[in-house]
Amino acid sequence: MGHKIVVLNEGVVQQVGEPQGLYDKPLNTFVAKFIGAPSMNLIEGRLTKKNEMYRFTNDSFAVPINNVSPSLNDYIGEKVLLGIRPGHVSLCNQCDDNGIRMMLEMVEKQGHINVLEFKDRASHLLVLTSHSGNIGEFYMLNIDLARAHIFDIQSTLRLT
Repeated sequence: MGHKIVVLNEGVVQQVGEPQGLYDKPLNTFVAKFIGAPSMNLIEGRLTKKNEMYRFTNDSFAVPINNVSPSLNDYIGEKVLLGIRPGHVSLCNQCDDNGIRMMLEMVEKQGHINVLEFKDRASHLLVLTSHSGNIGEFYMLNIDLARAHIFDIQSTLRLT
């Protein structure tokens, strides 16, 4: 078995690399959604900067961006996508200041693991966890910001 894979979209090569590398650092939103199950969450919002701190904001929440690259300056005030894998979001009782409050819409039991689907007015988020929950109740969620990505909404390329 080979050590590298090629991801194609309509016959066009999107990314070539080792499976874990494509999972951890997809070059674009196509690869981000294609590799991994469930696929990466992509949430629309805007990139802001205040006091040298970059933040992703939408109508529901705002979180700091930890993986900063110089190209982000070109996107301040612009629409972007926040990408986060379902396994990199967790339920939290004592969240830090970056906790997100969302309502549980669905629980999909997959043996020892569950896929929880959360929604609010501006976001839809899947969470992979061993925990269950009560549909219709609100929960606090924590995003592993060290593993979050920012994508250009037009070109779909990963910026961080």
